[in-house]
Amino acid sequence: MVLQGSLETLSLTSVFQFVAGPGSTGSVWLSDGMREDFIYFENGDIRMIATGREENYHLDAYLIKNTLASPQDVKAVTAESKAAGKRLENALLEAGLATQEDLAAAIIIWMEERLFRLSELREGRFKFMVDYRPHGKTDPLQESCNVLISVNNLLLTLAGRQEDWRAMMERFPDENAIFEATRINPDEISSYPVPAGWFEEIGLLDGTRSIAEILSETFLTRFEFYQFLSELRYRGLLVMADKEKLIELAEQARKDGDVAAVIKFFENALAWDSGDIETRINYAEILQNMDLTQEAFEKFRTVGDLLYKEGNFEEAMQHYRTALVLKDDSPEVIFNIADIHEISGNMEKALELRGSVAHLYVKAGRYRDSADIFGYLAEKQPEEIGWYLLAADSFGELDMPDDATEFYEKAIATAIKTGRKDEVQRIINVAMNRFPRNTTMERRLLQSVRKYSQSFKRQDEKDEE
Repeated sequence: MVLQGSLETLSLTSVFQFVAGPGSTGSVWLSDGMREDFIYFENGDIRMIATGREENYHLDAYLIKNTLASPQDVKAVTAESKAAGKRLENALLEAGLATQEDLAAAIIIWMEERLFRLSELREGRFKFMVDYRPHGKTDPLQESCNVLISVNNLLLTLAGRQEDWRAMMERFPDENAIFEATRINPDEISSYPVPAGWFEEIGLLDGTRSIAEILSETFLTRFEFYQFLSELRYRGLLVMADKEKLIELAEQARKDGDVAAVIKFFENALAWDSGDIETRINYAEILQNMDLTQEAFEKFRTVGDLLYKEGNFEEAMQHYRTALVLKDDSPEVIFNIADIHEISGNMEKALELRGSVAHLYVKAGRYRDSADIFGYLAEKQPEEIGWYLLAADSFGELDMPDDATEFYEKAIATAIKTGRKDEVQRIINVAMNRFPRNTTMERRLLQSVRKYSQSFKRQDEKDEE
């Protein structure tokens, strides 16, 4: 039986168990559609991961974070290897800063990190190829190191890491967040349950870099860095960056024309208090002055929404109008302005604006929303036949003939009741053009004509008596 299929039906960890159980030798080919890996098993243990290219095993980082070499010495060899076009791992071995055992340990860390990422895949294809060794695709450094990873131990490690990862993502859900490390007593570092070398990275937590930016600079793996953050926070050594400092940095970024930094610093400043109206207005105005129309619109709209929820309708209206200067076709903003007019007693203006909103929804293809508003307008202005027809038209776009028929019937009733009998045939024609060959609808509409004609005739006779 060939072991192959989709990760949607069989997880990668289950594939590993099937291969490792009988002590198989061969390769699990895995592809997510963008890249492929060959995970080579030797008698049930994982021996190599072949990607078809040379990988960076971060041996330099391994040496520093485990205090096996000084950062200065490692950086010097790194610079020399770049200048000579030499692979860093080989340069560190030749310089005597690393041993073959160090290289093997760094490769194992890289393999476990890669396997952890792969185990998270939920889409992709796999196939186990018995006795296949991916020659030509394997990195020579992996070939030279006799690395073996027990699948049983790996699965336990992965399970623990997945649980830890979920917990860390709950603590730090936003990679754009900026943190700052407080002063650390060097004498206490040895008591922390993380390698002392990790504290070489403490300077990156300076209150100006986001987690995402630090991840691109640190020698720690992604998982290690989040472990480091968690430990610092647990010890009370990690705080959110100072709000006032962040606003000052945002102002400086504005002067420098650095849009990304403006957004980064303001978003982090607002993390202290999402309801800080003054900071939000400042943020929106800066974006507007930097010609970031869409971004500024969203921020002014948010200010309006917050003030609206507070019941501060006058100021909400002011910021909604500013938002509409930037983007005049926002149905949500116009809808809220209509609400404010209705609350203030200006029903005529409120209904006019709601009509505009409904037409914008039609333009955007949001027919369910437009049907609801046209129906609301028909309730508020029951003698306006147009609202019934527009509601029916929206239901027509949704291919909902029964709902459309109800509004056509209401339009007919209104036309007859208000003495506009010449409109009745036009309404039927409109309906039949929208729903040609719908005999059920045609029959219902003709029945409505007879029903309402008779009903209103009797009412008129009664009134005359």
